[in-house]
Amino acid sequence: MRSHWTRAAVVVAGGVLVVSLAGCGQGSSQAQEDAPIRVEVSQMFITVENRAGLALRNVKVQIIPYGGATDFSVMVYRLENAMKRDIPLADFRGLDGTPFKIRVVRSKSVKVSGTDIDGNVSIGDMLRDLGKRGVQSVLLEGGSTLADSSVRQGFVDKFVLFLAPKVLGGADAKGILGGEGFPTLADAQDLEITEARRVGPDLKVEAYVHRDR
Repeated sequence: MRSHWTRAAVVVAGGVLVVSLAGCGQGSSQAQEDAPIRVEVSQMFITVENRAGLALRNVKVQIIPYGGATDFSVMVYRLENAMKRDIPLADFRGLDGTPFKIRVVRSKSVKVSGTDIDGNVSIGDMLRDLGKRGVQSVLLEGGSTLADSSVRQGFVDKFVLFLAPKVLGGADAKGILGGEGFPTLADAQDLEITEARRVGPDLKVEAYVHRDR
């Protein structure tokens, strides 16, 4: 069942789209068709569709209440071209973590902002958003660039390393950290090994980061 909120949209410079939620106007069809992001609102979801012709990153969907009260938001870190995402209203949170409740909050508009894919997702923004949702632990799996950025910004508390009985190396061989890394012993990140055990032919090592060194 669709709500009484209108789907009228206004495209603003900088990739921001604002959807009015007051009334049931009929003049919104062409605006929505021409918009780079299409938004639909129901009693349970806000549906966001990327029609920009390219992938978008850091797509922030905000519910703006009347009266200047805090807004409620959800972050979608990547939205592929032509992808449609149904976001439950229950997923929206205020700045203090308060959940959005359609029967309590008098909503004025929905604001959607995003940027073209021309850079990387902010790990810090992602972790802060997950923290607001009550997520206490995140497993980061990726290459040396992700590992380097996460470690140097202080986002990693625990390492889980698998050592295989093989020898690799060379002037152009990659280590576990890319980018700037820690090139000298003086710069090295100190760890405390808490567990080491065999897993098949490999050795699994778990170690925690020392914050006081």
